Amino acid sequence: MSCSPPPWSALPTAAAAFAPDLWAALLCLAVAGGSHWIGDTFRSAIWNRSVPDELRGPAAGLELLTGSAGPALGDLRAGGLAARQGIRAALRTGGLPCLGGSSVLAAALPALWRYDQRAHRAEVVPGSASAPAPEPAP
Repeated sequence: MSCSPPPWSALPTAAAAFAPDLWAALLCLAVAGGSHWIGDTFRSAIWNRSVPDELRGPAAGLELLTGSAGPALGDLRAGGLAARQGIRAALRTGGLPCLGGSSVLAAALPALWRYDQRAHRAEVVPGSASAPAPEPAP
C-alpha cells in the first residue's frame, strides 16, 4: 500500500513542475493519474476486507467525505496558488509536500508495507455478509 499513491502520484506531479515542455509535463501528469487509480484500487480492496460489516455505513460516510472534500480542497489550493504564482509553483507545492508527508506516514505506519489480503481472509466471521457462501451439498 505504501508503494501506491500518494508517493507515486506526488513524484510525477512534482516532476511536471520541472518538465522542459508541455508534452513532458502531460506525460508526468498521466503517470500521476494512473498511479492514483492503482492506489484507489488497492485502498478499496483493503477497505472491503478490513472494515467489519457493522461499521461499513459510518466508514463509507468517512470515505465519501475524504474522497470528495480532499480533492476539492486540493483543487482550491492549486487554483489559488496558480493564479498568484503560476502553474509550476502550484505543482511543486502540491507534489513535494505530498511526497514528504506520505514518506513520513509510510515510516510511521510500517503495517502498510506488510499488508497482505490473504491474512484477512481468516478473520471473516461465518454468517456475515462478507463470509463466502457455503458450498452446495453434492
